[in-house]
Amino acid sequence: MRQTKPVGTTATSKSRKRKRSSSEGDGEPMTAGIDQRAKADSHVRSLEALIDGIFEAEDNFQRDTSERTIEKASKYWMSSTLESEMPCLAAAIQIKLENSIHRVIGVGRFSAIPVEDLARLQKLCDSTLKLAEVTKVKVDEESVGDEGSIDSWLGRLNVIDSALKTAKTVLRMMVGGREEKQIYNEDILQAVLIMLKSFLDDCVNPLIELRPFEKPTIFRSVVSQRKILGGLLHEVTNVFVLLSLLISSEDIPETAVTTMEFLAKDIIFIDNAANEKESVFGSQKVERFRVAAMDILAKIFARYEDQRIFIFDEILTSLEKLPVNRQSARQFKLVEGGKNIQLVSALMMTLVQTSATYNPPPKTRSLEAIGEDGEVIYVGDKKSHGRNVDEEFDEVHPERAVDKLRSLCSTLNETARANAKYLVQYLVQRAMRSTKTGDTPYRHLMDIFTEDFLAVLQSPEWPGADLLLEQILRSMVNIVDGDKQPAPAKAMALDLLGLMGSCICDIYVHMKGFHANRENLDSFDSHMASITENYFTNQGASEDVVDWESPHRCAAEYLAEQNIQDESFQSSLGYFLVSWGIKICVAFDKLEEEEIQDESGIRLSLTAYNLSRMMTDSNWAADDEYDPSSVSSIQVRQAYTLTVMHNAFCKSFEPIVTRLLKAIDSDQATTRSKGLKSIMQLLQKDPTILNRPNVLRFFKSKAQDQSSLVRDSVIDLLGKCITLRPDLEPDLYEHIKMGITDVAVGVRKRAMKLCKDIYLRTDEEAIKISIAKALMTRIKDVDSAVSELARKTFEEIWIAPLYQYVEDGEGKEMPPKAKQMVNERLSIMIKVIHSTGTDRALDNFTLSILQNLIQSQLAKDCKNLDINLRVCKAMVGSMFDDLLDRQSDTDKVERQYTLQALAVFARANAKLFTPEQLAMLQPYTENLATIDDLLVFRSVIIIYRYALPALGPAQSPFLEKVQQSLLKCLSRITAKELHEVVQCLWTINGVLKNIDRLVRVTISCIKIIDSCAGELDEKGINKLNRSINILGLIGMECDFESDREKFEELRHPKGKWKGSTISGLIADTILPYTASRRPLIVRKRALESLGDVCQTHAAIFLDSRIQAAFDAVFVEKKPELEDLVLSGFKGFLLIEERRSEVSAEEADNSRTERAGRLEVAACINQNDGVSTSIAQKYLGDITRIALATTEHYALTAVEIIASICRQGLVHPKECIPTLVALQTSTNTTIQLLAFTELRTLHSKHETIAERCYGDGLRQCFLYQLNVIQDGSGATPQPFVSKMRPMYDIVKGSRKARKKFLSVLTAALNYEPTKFELETTPTHLEFSRFVIENLAFFEYSTMDELLQVLISIERSVASMGVPIAHSIETEVFLIGKEEGTSADPERLKLLANASAVLSLIWSTRSHLRKLYGLNAGKKVGKVSAKDATSKAPTKVPFVSGAPLWEEIKGILAALETEDGMMQQCRDFVEIMNIDGDLKVAGEDEDDFDAPPEGPHTPDGSDDEGNTSPLKPLTPSKRKRKMPGTPHKEKAPRKKSYKLRAKK
Repeated sequence: MRQTKPVGTTATSKSRKRKRSSSEGDGEPMTAGIDQRAKADSHVRSLEALIDGIFEAEDNFQRDTSERTIEKASKYWMSSTLESEMPCLAAAIQIKLENSIHRVIGVGRFSAIPVEDLARLQKLCDSTLKLAEVTKVKVDEESVGDEGSIDSWLGRLNVIDSALKTAKTVLRMMVGGREEKQIYNEDILQAVLIMLKSFLDDCVNPLIELRPFEKPTIFRSVVSQRKILGGLLHEVTNVFVLLSLLISSEDIPETAVTTMEFLAKDIIFIDNAANEKESVFGSQKVERFRVAAMDILAKIFARYEDQRIFIFDEILTSLEKLPVNRQSARQFKLVEGGKNIQLVSALMMTLVQTSATYNPPPKTRSLEAIGEDGEVIYVGDKKSHGRNVDEEFDEVHPERAVDKLRSLCSTLNETARANAKYLVQYLVQRAMRSTKTGDTPYRHLMDIFTEDFLAVLQSPEWPGADLLLEQILRSMVNIVDGDKQPAPAKAMALDLLGLMGSCICDIYVHMKGFHANRENLDSFDSHMASITENYFTNQGASEDVVDWESPHRCAAEYLAEQNIQDESFQSSLGYFLVSWGIKICVAFDKLEEEEIQDESGIRLSLTAYNLSRMMTDSNWAADDEYDPSSVSSIQVRQAYTLTVMHNAFCKSFEPIVTRLLKAIDSDQATTRSKGLKSIMQLLQKDPTILNRPNVLRFFKSKAQDQSSLVRDSVIDLLGKCITLRPDLEPDLYEHIKMGITDVAVGVRKRAMKLCKDIYLRTDEEAIKISIAKALMTRIKDVDSAVSELARKTFEEIWIAPLYQYVEDGEGKEMPPKAKQMVNERLSIMIKVIHSTGTDRALDNFTLSILQNLIQSQLAKDCKNLDINLRVCKAMVGSMFDDLLDRQSDTDKVERQYTLQALAVFARANAKLFTPEQLAMLQPYTENLATIDDLLVFRSVIIIYRYALPALGPAQSPFLEKVQQSLLKCLSRITAKELHEVVQCLWTINGVLKNIDRLVRVTISCIKIIDSCAGELDEKGINKLNRSINILGLIGMECDFESDREKFEELRHPKGKWKGSTISGLIADTILPYTASRRPLIVRKRALESLGDVCQTHAAIFLDSRIQAAFDAVFVEKKPELEDLVLSGFKGFLLIEERRSEVSAEEADNSRTERAGRLEVAACINQNDGVSTSIAQKYLGDITRIALATTEHYALTAVEIIASICRQGLVHPKECIPTLVALQTSTNTTIQLLAFTELRTLHSKHETIAERCYGDGLRQCFLYQLNVIQDGSGATPQPFVSKMRPMYDIVKGSRKARKKFLSVLTAALNYEPTKFELETTPTHLEFSRFVIENLAFFEYSTMDELLQVLISIERSVASMGVPIAHSIETEVFLIGKEEGTSADPERLKLLANASAVLSLIWSTRSHLRKLYGLNAGKKVGKVSAKDATSKAPTKVPFVSGAPLWEEIKGILAALETEDGMMQQCRDFVEIMNIDGDLKVAGEDEDDFDAPPEGPHTPDGSDDEGNTSPLKPLTPSKRKRKMPGTPHKEKAPRKKSYKLRAKK
């Protein structure tokens, strides 16, 4: 760019060197020269000849002419009108006539045509328009249903086609620039509009909205005529274009303006098809038609200011007709390409821009002459001889140029801002009300409009987008800052703030990148680069951005060029110049007094002068070297983007970020969540936000938020932070990992997915181990989806990456990289096992989880079974290689954990091991010198136990060595390892078939036990215990029944074996040591071993002697002994469950003809009777133990109850109350197990379960009071109902919910005359438990909430009357002689009875306040379905803490006599003038009470009885408190009536 002229000189003006249109029409430009003049004369002569021919044909059409003449002239007329009195010009003649007129107008010679001829032509055209008015082309089954009818319909469309061409001819005359009034015939114009309206309403608009799936027959018929219909739509579009030109050039009648407004508005809001196939005309043709309609509305808006508010209102009230689907809504193509926007978005921007466009006074239209150079000279045109003196730039008073510019721009700018504010406020208000009124389209449209404005923010063609976005931003900021704004409104505001902030970020980042990559700078680029650099460094003078050489000049010149070629750019240019002018005025006002006369002031005032000339004279151009054609479109858009970056909207990024961060700390959960999601949008564009102080710490603090919605958003945000800034991973992954154990399923899932990504991305082994441990806890998650996701996650991080290395099959050597990957995964797996330390329970849990995980990858139904098997074999092989490398003493611990991992794989699938690998482990069975050796030994035994059955006789030598080693160590290993050894020995025996060794061990144990019948020392007791332990395990794991002859030596006269089974022999041997006279340590071992034997030999359970031993244990009630008996029961029942599952699976897989009952019966054996016998005989004791504690004894009992329920051994009603209580346990394992089983029972036996709600409620209360030592019904901080799990179970059934809630509310009732304090626990304690549950339930529907409120209000009404009366007469002694004192016992009873009702009433008040159901607040009328099926909405900032403290205060008051008196006073006060209720005065009626809601029932219940709420308040006077003087008169019976307070 050339620099501004120095001070003391002025910029001269010249004629713009661009060709401009010589008329208001869209004709060709008139050029100079003799050839052009000859061409113009030719066009005029051609038009005159055509007109003469038409007039001659009209004259010859008179009835006194010959038929030959009529036939000759018939080509000028429509054949169907030749017999009428007023024939219509043929369509071909109309086309020729309109084209000729167009050409004459284009060369500026339209004034040469006599006005009389033009008026006569219009009169001829009127007959065609009149004919079209009575031609019906409505689209329906009758008109287009068959071939014959559609032909007739197409014939009528020919008339409409002629009428449209006639309308073009008439309108072309009117836009030709003639001044004669005869041409502007209002009747003709009205006829055109009537014809258009009729055709659009009957045909065009219905066809545009027609879809193939709505009326397929009609659609098929009309779409076959798409070419004809498309031509008609094209003609209508051309008529609209001419109407637009007419509006901009001539004053037309108000009726015509109104008609065109409605025509255009209907077309703009018509529903266009999303694609070409679903449109009769074609969606692109329809969109061009809609754009033409939009142009008409914009021209009316620009020319007729009195119509602007009406147009705005019509547009805004029609917005709900717009499609909310973004693909359907956005079909308006932008000039620069890219994403489409809504047509209505373009219209809104156009109207706002038009509001700020300067409209100069119209010039005289008549042509005076044509200059020698062919230029049109207008009358009154001041163009000619340089500038007038008053237009010269005043260098002495530069402020005058600024003042003139201010006078031009101020009003226009204020108008545009007011209109933009009006539009935005309407949209925002409707969008804010959408959640309450169901007006959802406006909420979606608010998003679409904002996205559209953002899409064109950097487009110079749409400068109004910046103003509209600024207004939207202001509205959203006001909503976020407003303390009383509802949560949905704030959520919308935060969404849009995030969207706008993201766009600002995008512009900033894009511009910074573009600036950094500039190359080969020319003078223009150098100047733009300097301004850009100043912007990013906050340097440079303010006038540099707005002066004549600024980016504004580049954008303005571009728009001026575009406006010459396309008048639709007029509003864009006009608004941009005004906005530039306002910036100049603002910059000038900031100058100091002395700066006005220096270079800065002169530069600004000179720019103001030039800009004023540019606004007021469209032909003016500055006399400098700037050439718009030398600037590329990319440079133009970069320059325009620079102007946008200096506007208020783009400068609002910091306020946006500040408010989003503030929203994260809001009291409303939805607001916090939306704030986090909006911040996430900004981070994706500008990660440097994370560098701000305390931002990350603020995010992390919200990971423990009470709302699951917020926690989910925080975890998602932290995951994005790690993606954007990998260096933050060590600091943030722990907070994400915490979400894996979150109570909310959605949070757990998101955390697991993010942790998987972190695991696969990181190289830190410690992070991988930590994540793997956390993910393992979800393998057995109560939610099946979470559990499945955990398994899939482990497959993706441990198994799937190895697929590419093992997919070629087994036996192929893996590459080093694959081996490294396998070792890395095994290292993490082993270290996860190692991390459990010495915690045996945690160790077992981790190993079981790993086993479950590997089994799931190797299950038969796994789609990747084969390749997973190969991967796992590779892992096993790698671990054996590792064992070979770790042979020193220092590697014992590592070997231990490696073998533990191998044991997990062995449990999962024995096929993973080869005989050679198993042989490598044999030495570990011989050396048991240390504890570490014992741990290694145990893992090896487990591997052998599962893997050895796969070996054949060929491995006999190896198996014999293992057997020999194991037999030697029987006396040296602990009980846990002993079990594994016995199992392994029996497994080996299955292959070797040498049972003699085990028989000898068994006989030896029996003899040792028999020899220890007397008194024993400590050494003898230890020997006895070991023998009992070994014998019990052998009896459990080994089956000697087919080898009874080997035990015959025990039948000799001194032997004690009298039975027929070896299992009976073993049981008889152990049984004597279960007697109470035996030492406790021996007795415990004997009970445990007896239970072991019984697990696999069920008939022993039915032995009367065995049952007597078990009965004695339950009578003694020693927990450690009871747990041993229960462990035996549990083991047996679990074995039976597994047997039943296997039998059922075999029955399902059977394909024999004898299916059905016989297959099911085949699954039943003698053990079923034992299971039922145990369940029926011992269920009472099992239930007692389960409800007695939360220790592991109770867990064993609960597991038995769960197994009994799963097998259906007892009636469900026997277990349901117990499970209801146990699901409130503080032991999470017990709670989860009880919840799972109760949910299953409830789904299968809902009716039975409903009958058990009452017993379950009472049992739950007693469990909490006696075992948990907390009789409250909820837990504080946060307040959660203790019976919430039960409520979650019944949520799935509306009937069950109502029944459950009715049981709870009915449990509060008591008979006032029978209220007692002697019962333990008291009804007061029980009521507290119930009402605290009711207070803190998360009600899923309004129906439930209303049910509870109505029930408890009725309870207070029915019980409160006699209690209040008794208090007044017996405590306050109203109506009795003075000096009489109240009975203390009676006072205590009435205080407690009233306390129950006070607790109920406090809960009722809390629920009303929490859900916004305050008395006296009338609710709008809604349907019953809407009122009850929707979830109730909580009022923000209402906490349960006040109710919690109030309940504690009421209970504490009952401990003293003064407190009890105060309680009685408070209760009577509630009955009179409660905070929510008041007593009706004598002269008051009931018309003040609101008719809706549970606080004012209609006076009858479901059976038609009178509601207990009706008669509750004294009708004559209010009660008096003790000490209040009253008249001496006989007491009378009072009637009470609770009334809603005014």
